[in-house]
Amino acid sequence: MSVQKYIVPALLFLTVLLIYRNLYFTIPDPTNIKQTIISAEQKEIPEQAIATDYINENEETHEIEPKKIIQHSITIENQLTKKMLTYKYFVSYNPTKFDLYANNVHLITLDEKQRPVSTQLNKVPLKDNKLVIRYYYEFMNGSRKGAKEVVFKIEPDTEILNLTFSWKDKWRVIFDNAVPISVERIEQ
Repeated sequence: MSVQKYIVPALLFLTVLLIYRNLYFTIPDPTNIKQTIISAEQKEIPEQAIATDYINENEETHEIEPKKIIQHSITIENQLTKKMLTYKYFVSYNPTKFDLYANNVHLITLDEKQRPVSTQLNKVPLKDNKLVIRYYYEFMNGSRKGAKEVVFKIEPDTEILNLTFSWKDKWRVIFDNAVPISVERIEQ
C-alpha cells in the first residue's frame, strides 16, 4: 500500500478545516465606512445662549434672540425584516443584538428569534428638521460588534418616514423621504 494514498486526502481535509476556521473567526467588520471615531461621551449638542452686543458710543445693550429651533414630531414606520439585517459574507450571519434609536428614542430591537420588532414608540421629536439615528449591532454573541450614528435632513412637510436597512448601502439606514447628511462610527 502506498502512503501517498492516505497523506493526500488527509492534507486536503486539514486544508479545508483551516480555511473554514479562518472564515468563521475572521469575519470582516460589516461597516466598511472609514470615518472619524467619536466616542458617545464626546458627542454633545451645545445649548443655545443669548448673545449680547455692545454699541461703541451709546453703550446700549441689545439682546440678540437665539436662533429659533423648529420642533415637531414625525412618525417612523418600521419596514425592517430579518433578511435586511442578515449580513452575508460567504455565509449568512444574523445579528444576535440590534438596537436602533432615533433622537434618543428607542425604536427597534430584536426578539428571541432575531427578528426586528418595534418598541411601543414610533413618534420621534425633531429639532431643526434633523433626525439622528444611532444603531448598535452585535454578531456571534459579541465577537463582532459596533455602532454608527447617521444624521438625516427631513423636509419640513414630512409626517411619516419608512425605515429600511441594508449592509450594502453606504449609509446603512435608509428612509424614503430623508436625505442623509453624515455618518460616524461610535466608540463603545
